[in-house]
Amino acid sequence: MNLKFLSSYNTDLTGAQDGSVRMFEWGHSQQITCFRSGGNSRVTRMRFNYQGNKFGIVDADGYLSLYQTNWKCCPVTGSMPKPYLTWQCHNKPANDFVFVSSSSLIATAGLSTDNRNICLWDTLVAPANSLVHGKFFSCGGFCFVLFCCCLFVCFVMLGIEPKAFCMQGKYSTN
Repeated sequence: MNLKFLSSYNTDLTGAQDGSVRMFEWGHSQQITCFRSGGNSRVTRMRFNYQGNKFGIVDADGYLSLYQTNWKCCPVTGSMPKPYLTWQCHNKPANDFVFVSSSSLIATAGLSTDNRNICLWDTLVAPANSLVHGKFFSCGGFCFVLFCCCLFVCFVMLGIEPKAFCMQGKYSTN
């Protein structure tokens, strides 16, 4: 199970093996919102953006889904919140992701057979053109995003031959 805490709202976000994503608030014994019900692909990572107004999840099918954190509006409508953006980043499990700077760029790490197990995506363009850069490393292991700051996104691949790779700047790589 994944668990993330958003201190500015005193909320916990949980992602489970059954694919469900639920939000809890301190002082409430039950969930306050269910963003995704069970029966979906296993949640592998969840993260809030820096501002706390968005969060994303990646799953075992390689999909990234982005949601608004405006959970207080959801109980009024009575319907389950929908992601505002979903696309398949990897054709095997997506292991990790991170929001880059203003959250319009997202770096993902996962397993793929299409020469892109670490990727940089631009969410402001059409999904067909959103891949800014993809790179393939054959490490035979687990790939994750180590850290992200304003100018660098660093990935680490653990396996037979551990490797590290950093993307620098908005659209260039080194």
